[in-house]
Amino acid sequence: MQLLLASNSWQVISPVEAVGYVVSVDELLTVQNKTYNLPTILVAKRVKGEEEIPDGAVALLTPDMPDVLSHVSVRARNSKVSNCYIEFMPKSFPGDVKRITLSMAGLLCYML
Repeated sequence: MQLLLASNSWQVISPVEAVGYVVSVDELLTVQNKTYNLPTILVAKRVKGEEEIPDGAVALLTPDMPDVLSHVSVRARNSKVSNCYIEFMPKSFPGDVKRITLSMAGLLCYML
């Protein structure tokens, strides 16, 4: 089953397919030093731009808009971590979302 999420205002910063478990956090800063043992798709409400991407994170989605040249955006591109700004982020993702694909068409979530 697929779910296409799109909004009027979004920007793909690092278009890499990501497969992992969805974890929501208030701020990326609070988990930047954490290590995730399973591939993790982080949904962070707040991203300032100077944070590190935690080990084990395969994607970072946020309604916050860090600059495309910020540390976190450059790190995402260099590390092949999927990264996307979406103005109207869903309040929650279905718990069984396992794969997210970012493309110019939007954010595609696959429920497995």
